[in-house]
Amino acid sequence: MSYTEIKKVTPNADVIGVQTFRNAHRWSAYIYNALAMKYLGAPEHTWIGIGDELWKLVDDPRLASCERITMAITFDLAWGGAPDVPDIAAALREFDGLHVGDSHLTAIADLLECTWEQGDGVAFYGMSVSQDLFQTAVECKTCGQETDERRPFNVRTDPGAVMLNMSALEDCTDGPKFYEGPIEQGSR
Repeated sequence: MSYTEIKKVTPNADVIGVQTFRNAHRWSAYIYNALAMKYLGAPEHTWIGIGDELWKLVDDPRLASCERITMAITFDLAWGGAPDVPDIAAALREFDGLHVGDSHLTAIADLLECTWEQGDGVAFYGMSVSQDLFQTAVECKTCGQETDERRPFNVRTDPGAVMLNMSALEDCTDGPKFYEGPIEQGSR
């Protein structure tokens, strides 16, 4: 069965798996389906065919801040800094209260609120049936080619990571919803 993996972003910026939840459909698919139905009038379970329209909702002022934050954390290589973990947990819990369906959001919020280590950020590997972008191929020291060996992604040194800009997501301001490039955990 597929799964969603909750990952911590350690103070040294490595992304490490912490806990899995069985049935990945109860994570991003649940989120995308709920938003597509509510804001785009899409029939249930048709969100996959309207991805471009769906992704633009992160900038839509009609969405509640909890909906924007919850959607944004599902994006490829998106992560939340340590100071934002409580707000991300609250957004997941609030999103789950606004939408009907079977999800992992409240259980994930519980994990973040009750057992998360202070100083750790959070990231999600949403669907085990796709590539885990938070695992990076190790290069051969001799030839420089990628090997089958993997190492944890590092949000400070590996390209592509985007940290949530919580202020822009909460207020739906015109500014960027993500910070790109190497970002320190305490940034906001």
